[in-house]
Amino acid sequence: MGNTIDSMLDHIVYAYTEKDVKTARKVFKKDKILDKINHQSLQILEEEIKKDISIIEQALILSSVIKKLERVGDLIKNIAEDIIFYIDAEVVKHKKKK
Repeated sequence: MGNTIDSMLDHIVYAYTEKDVKTARKVFKKDKILDKINHQSLQILEEEIKKDISIIEQALILSSVIKKLERVGDLIKNIAEDIIFYIDAEVVKHKKKK
């Protein structure tokens, strides 16, 4: 997740400084990766806890970190949407997903 967020930040900074809508749109695909990891994390953590109950505390902390990292991805995506709006006057925030 850290590498994905790092890549998203690189894209968003470039998109902003260069006024590059194409690069801003790349952030959306990366956010989907974070969403997928977030959705899979609960099941994975549950399986690991079943193997070793002593990791419950660490699993809860990790779950919290995963959710916060996913939220960071959402915020970066919001910035990408704003960049697209400011450059192309295209509203992408409320478009229906395909």
